[in-house]
Amino acid sequence: MTEKVAQLDHPTEAEAAAGRRRLSANLYDRLIEVPVSLILIAMVLHVSANALLRALAGHPLDNTLEYTQFWYLPAIVFAGFLTAARRGEHIRASLIFDNLPSRLQRPVWALVSVVSATLSGGFAYYSLLEALDNREKGLTGGVSTVVIWPVTFIVPLMFALLALQFLADALRAPRAEMVEIGEQDTDLVSVDSLSVHDEASTPARRWRTTARESVAVTSVVLAIACTVAIFLPLIPEAIGTAAVVLMLLLIFLRLPVGYALVLPAVLGLRVLASPLAVENLLGKLAWDSSASWSLSVIPMFVFMGLLLWRSGLTTELFGAARQWLSWLPGGLAIGTNAAGVGLASISGSTAASTYALSRIGISEMLKAGYDKRVAIGSVVVAGLPGQLIPPSVMLVIYAGIAEVPVGEQLMAGVVPGILIAVVCGLMLMGLFVTRPSFAGTGEVSDAEPISWSGRFRSLGRAWPVPALILIVLGGMFGGIFTSTEAGAAGALGALLVTLWLRRGDRPLSAVAQAAVGTVSATGAIFLLLLGAEALTRLMSITGLAQLFTNWVLDLGLGRIGFLLLMLVVYLILGTFLEPLALLLLTVPILMPTLQALDISLLWFGVFTVFMGELAVVSPPVGIVAFIIHGLVQDPEVNRGQQITLGDVYWASAWFLPACVLYCFILIFVPDLVTFLPELMGK
Repeated sequence: MTEKVAQLDHPTEAEAAAGRRRLSANLYDRLIEVPVSLILIAMVLHVSANALLRALAGHPLDNTLEYTQFWYLPAIVFAGFLTAARRGEHIRASLIFDNLPSRLQRPVWALVSVVSATLSGGFAYYSLLEALDNREKGLTGGVSTVVIWPVTFIVPLMFALLALQFLADALRAPRAEMVEIGEQDTDLVSVDSLSVHDEASTPARRWRTTARESVAVTSVVLAIACTVAIFLPLIPEAIGTAAVVLMLLLIFLRLPVGYALVLPAVLGLRVLASPLAVENLLGKLAWDSSASWSLSVIPMFVFMGLLLWRSGLTTELFGAARQWLSWLPGGLAIGTNAAGVGLASISGSTAASTYALSRIGISEMLKAGYDKRVAIGSVVVAGLPGQLIPPSVMLVIYAGIAEVPVGEQLMAGVVPGILIAVVCGLMLMGLFVTRPSFAGTGEVSDAEPISWSGRFRSLGRAWPVPALILIVLGGMFGGIFTSTEAGAAGALGALLVTLWLRRGDRPLSAVAQAAVGTVSATGAIFLLLLGAEALTRLMSITGLAQLFTNWVLDLGLGRIGFLLLMLVVYLILGTFLEPLALLLLTVPILMPTLQALDISLLWFGVFTVFMGELAVVSPPVGIVAFIIHGLVQDPEVNRGQQITLGDVYWASAWFLPACVLYCFILIFVPDLVTFLPELMGK
């Protein structure tokens, strides 16, 4: 007994460390997460009130743009950098890292973390100098009198804390963990958190393990060689090529993708430009890439999607789709596909849509006797409209990189988003007509009976979805709202819906979880945008993008030939790059070529975002495939059937021909993409 009391009085070192971490987390919650979540909600209310007063009374609130661009958004973004790091939600990939021998993983992990800390420290130091200069100048927002210099001090503060966080990470052993997506508060899940090998589908043979380790170690050596090559007296194009290769290797070694773009840019600018160019990048780039009125729609769209997910509307959407479409051949699969369109129009998240549909749809289809590959494949393609139909974070990011109007870019995705659902729905119908056995009995014994009264009740339960679609899309298309105001109005509507639907079931907790998840997701996204801007600056002085343009023109490729070539290139890149990395790597390089071939930037935004959507289901780093594989290990989902990662990939491959056909339709009928934005501009 005395010994037990002593153990209670004197906790172990591990217990004490866990207690300190909990205390640190609680302190962080109170000092940063809670205030920033309130700032997010205040931004939504402020922008919504401004739009409402302008529409009804013709008197908008003064300086709404300045407060949103220079106060609200930077606070959310830079706090989000730190929140995403603490929650392990910065976008990473670990294709090379996971194949390193275990004895090398710890030092490589420590080196990657130290590199991240060093870059954070560089941003902290030079942005502090910039903030001090802003204070002396009494910096204001544009032509307005709104004082903004105090906010610029949040940049060095958060980067300094971020550097400390990465140094703390350097002391931790690397672990690849399967994360239950349902417990995540963000629609962005890092690739490394889902990179789990399925031993059932990849037998552990000694020679294959040795080969993977050899390739991984060679990649590390090649990364070092590329770093050295940047400092050699080479032509700018060669230095640019070395920087791009280094960037890819750093991405696969688990460096946050944003920093994997920044580091080669810093090294390249140091060699090709001057130390002053590097100081300017580290001092001004973070603020310049975050303080943007048009990009403030990103946290609002993310907040809207997470709120509606927390409200439970996903279940109601699936129920409505089942009630109305179950009479078709393979009605459950086609209903799942239709529910994916509804989720895309309110969430803007492929991962979140896939999680919700997998939980409900796969379980229901397997219970009804559907072939497991068809059940999985229908969920895979149901998520494809997720980043095409507004609200789409990816289209907003593309608009920022390509410098096209956000509202027009969002509207460009509406018809293509619906079209991919139609194409995949027709393929499912054809599949079930030719192979009826794939649908089993098609009956779910414990589901609500199909009836006209049930159909109309399901519409009544799902009413917030068409209402919010009308607010967001109708407001933008009708010129009532800007894209940012539409995002704010949608987020406000989602907030009210969540409070109502979750009444009596901790509604404020649901809102708080969605807000913190939004801050984290926003930080992860904007770190990528920061990296993309840094890479764009390097590409502009290396001449690599122009070299590629000249090569394409010398081949004599016209618009269609070039796009067919890019279709193949994107399909290949998508097997090892996740969507944001794919977008950030290719668009800055391709911009001159697109302009030379007179390819609409709005059209190409839809095309490249869709190719990114295919990347999330492609082996070996397809996030959606890992999400589904993790979920179908739950007995309540798999209904007693064994489902391997190979099954998930085969299910995805079945629908690849339909996706390629869809791309051909976009290439040969570009007006499907551009006619809505053109109508909007009239």
